[in-house]
Amino acid sequence: MSRIVDLPPDERPREKAVKYGIVSLSNAEVLALIIGSGVQHLSAIDIGNDLLTQFKGFQGLVGVSYQNLLKQKGLKQGNALRLLAAFELVKRVEKATSETDGFYHSSSEIFQKYKTDFSSAPQEMLLVIMMNRQNRVLKEEIIYRGSVSSMMVSSREIFVRLFVNETVRFVLVHNHPGGFCEPSKEDIAATITLKKEATRLGLHLIDHIVIANHEYYSMAEHKLL
Repeated sequence: MSRIVDLPPDERPREKAVKYGIVSLSNAEVLALIIGSGVQHLSAIDIGNDLLTQFKGFQGLVGVSYQNLLKQKGLKQGNALRLLAAFELVKRVEKATSETDGFYHSSSEIFQKYKTDFSSAPQEMLLVIMMNRQNRVLKEEIIYRGSVSSMMVSSREIFVRLFVNETVRFVLVHNHPGGFCEPSKEDIAATITLKKEATRLGLHLIDHIVIANHEYYSMAEHKLL
């Protein structure tokens, strides 16, 4: 494990970025620029490589908590906060680039907006996207945050939120932390039951999207609704 100052000038992240552009840096070197400095026997590049290995790349890192970052050898409060700020910036840029005109035109648009937050969340979440008769979005609200492996929310609670916001059409989005995006039999059965209840109340469930590991499954696209 060498110090960055011991590297040839053209191989140091800062000098390399200035001379060849930021795109010339490896993932570990990008992290090294954000981390700023290493510790004894561990350079910022070494720390970056360790983070990428432990969290299996950027996708795993984006959802890491402040407490977990502080447990990493070589990271202190300032380094950890800079990393968290960078990851938060990624999420906000992603959301900003997926901003709609008040409408969602496909399930993939919804996925693009929420894929990072929902893929990196440590627990299950249920989001309800509420729309009027013309499919204009009225409100997007996370109505449940559960445990790592379970999510319990009643249809009554969902319908109360829908009626309070004068919703006619709606989409459900939830995640499978650390799992696969394919819905379970229970997910499918509960969604079909919910759709029937919604129809009796004059509401229309458009889709139920499951997100996991930066992939999604749309029940509507798979003709389950």
